Amino acid sequence: MYADLFPERVRAMVLDGAVELGVPGVQGATFQAVGFERALDRFVTDCRADPGCPVADDPEAAVEEVVAAAEEAPIPAADADRPATPGVVSLGLTRALYGESRWPDLAEGLAAALDGDASGLVSLADDYLELASFPVYFGVSCLDSVWPDSPEELLFAAKQAAAASPHFGEAIVSDYVRCPLWPVEPQPLTAPAAEGSPPIVVVSTTNDPATPYESGVRVADQLPQGVLVTNEGDGHTVVAQGEECVDDAVFTYLVDLRPPEDGLRCP
Repeated sequence: MYADLFPERVRAMVLDGAVELGVPGVQGATFQAVGFERALDRFVTDCRADPGCPVADDPEAAVEEVVAAAEEAPIPAADADRPATPGVVSLGLTRALYGESRWPDLAEGLAAALDGDASGLVSLADDYLELASFPVYFGVSCLDSVWPDSPEELLFAAKQAAAASPHFGEAIVSDYVRCPLWPVEPQPLTAPAAEGSPPIVVVSTTNDPATPYESGVRVADQLPQGVLVTNEGDGHTVVAQGEECVDDAVFTYLVDLRPPEDGLRCP
């Protein structure tokens, strides 16, 4: 949007984990839920292949059992300030799927929860809640997109989202129930073109749960000067995290103004 408004003020721009603008809010939230569903599948596959994973026998069943247990009654958490309700379990799952480094924490948290102690899942949920100022996040999200007119419509849409993402669809979309009630009229953004700006490099990771890969592809395609760099991997964002192929391409552009070839794939 900045490049759209002030293209002459942009020397170079890189977007890592791009959010596609101009789509209805429920559609965007559902699309994100599908991204987390894919990330959960990746965790399940990785856990099954790892003899040291504490729920390796059936990680998917472990998730289902913990979710079902929390829905029946909050799971005690000896080392936390509250038990794990269904919402806490959902937040814990979501946080762990942001990157491979938290997959072991998720496996251990699930195993412990099956034994009656959800402290690990509560810790993951708390870590997620500390990632950002969520009142600001929802203020931006509610105003930047079109949402249903009433909470009832949004909650109905959330139930429909469960068809696309059984584990995350309803939870993620329902979180936006505040948007129909927001006290300020929305000002929905349209997809920017940033005509007249320098090349804009869009880095998108194939198994990014929070900003799914296809979102970055569409953003790069919408920009007349968009340059897509595909990172083959897991997790949300990648720049400056040690992936040499990506970092070489990005830093060469930022320093020397030589953009990578459109369609570059890493690693």
